[in-house]
Amino acid sequence: MSDLTIDRATPSLGFLPAQRAASRNAEIIPMSLRTVHFVMPGGVDDPAAPSGGNAYDRRVSLDLPGFGWQVHKHAVDGEWPRPGADARAELARVLRELPDGAAVLMDGIVACGVPEIIVPEADRLSLAVLVHLPLGDETGLDAAVAAELDAKERAVLRAVSAVIGTSEWAVRRLVSHHGLAPDRVHVATPGADIAPSPPAPTASPACCAWPR
Repeated sequence: MSDLTIDRATPSLGFLPAQRAASRNAEIIPMSLRTVHFVMPGGVDDPAAPSGGNAYDRRVSLDLPGFGWQVHKHAVDGEWPRPGADARAELARVLRELPDGAAVLMDGIVACGVPEIIVPEADRLSLAVLVHLPLGDETGLDAAVAAELDAKERAVLRAVSAVIGTSEWAVRRLVSHHGLAPDRVHVATPGADIAPSPPAPTASPACCAWPR
C-alpha cells in the first residue's frame, strides 16, 4: 500500500471531528499535503437528494485537509450500484487517468457493483472502499438481485487495499461475511457537530407569582 493512511498502521479516519475541531486543524496546513482522490456518486452535493452517505462523504472531504490530505473529488453520475453503459465508461475513464500508485478512496455504492472496472485497477492504484451499507442489505431488493450485488461487492472488497466501515459492528460483519483479512478493514465512525449551548432559562411572571 502506498502512503494511503486510511492506513494499516494508523487509521487516520478513526473519527470525524466536529466542525470546530476541523477548523482549528485546518489552520495548521502541512507544507506538503498527501493527495487522495475521492470517487463518489454524482449528486453528492445536491441538497434535493439528501442521504446519510452523501453527508458523510461531504464531511470526509471537508475534514481530511486538516489531517494532511489534499482531496480531489470525482463525482460520477449514474444509477449506482447498477449503472448504465455511460456511467461505467465514465468511471473507467476517471480511474484510468489517475497515475500509478495514486491513493483513491471510493464510495462503496460506486465501487462495489462494478468489479469488472475496479478489480483490474486494484493492482495499479492504492484503493480503499468506504462501505456505508452492504449492497445486498438494501431494503426492497429482489433476492436474486441482492445475491448478485453481494457477490460483486465481495469481489471488489477482496481485491482492494483497504476497506472502511462506519462502525465496529459493520467492520466485524464485513470481515466475516466477505471473508476479509481483519487488518485490511478499518472503522471510521460518523461524528456530530457540537451544537451551541441553549440560552439559560429565564423566570416567567407566572413562576414569580407562584404561591409560597
